[in-house]
Amino acid sequence: MKIRIVSAAAAALMLTTLAALPHSGAAGVVKQRMDMMEAISVGMKAVAGMIRGIEPFDAGRASAAASAIADHARNIPRMFPEGSIAGPSEASAEIWDDWERFIKLSRRMQMEALSLAETAAAAEDSAILRPQFHELGQTCIACHEAFRKNR
Repeated sequence: MKIRIVSAAAAALMLTTLAALPHSGAAGVVKQRMDMMEAISVGMKAVAGMIRGIEPFDAGRASAAASAIADHARNIPRMFPEGSIAGPSEASAEIWDDWERFIKLSRRMQMEALSLAETAAAAEDSAILRPQFHELGQTCIACHEAFRKNR
């Protein structure tokens, strides 16, 4: 029994350490936006888990996650001051070459997340969220394809 507990604790510690590696060395606004993107990912995974039936549907929790994503999306432009690609940043210089498109995508993300929050708040089950969640996910994909360095 003790061996299982120790093994589980060691595995959890290792996963936590590995998850932190992409952010190691990041500082200032680069670290802040990496943390913000991680928070967006956590929110997306929470809603996705409900849609896929992995987690029980909770309208309040789904709506809150989508609202938090919208809040982060609103802050995206200020987290990318021109030239902030030093260190472990995954931001491409293309952001500042096509700033108008970058802003449009962050606004669309905010709009789609707010729409998902409203839909979730009134939903009785997760099935109704699927189309709106897909639209929100498309904003992430579009921005990452255009403005994120390849990993």
